[in-house]
Amino acid sequence: MRLAMQLARPQKLDLPPLDDPNGVQLAIMQATQGLVDGTLDHKQAGLLARYLQIAASNAGRVNFEREYEGQEYEDDED
Repeated sequence: MRLAMQLARPQKLDLPPLDDPNGVQLAIMQATQGLVDGTLDHKQAGLLARYLQIAASNAGRVNFEREYEGQEYEDDED
């Protein structure tokens, strides 16, 4: 019974960072493998595919660096 409960638990899918096209491609490959292995059901795979599509679209346009990194800000304490 305990083994059945462990097998029924959802498996954790460790995805790579999705901040560049390589990470998105690796995640697609992992999701595909999960679908083939049966660790992802069709609903989960569909949702993940949608989010990966968004990540792929954003991968070339996002910048996670602070825009003003290294600049000092003036205090408004006059």
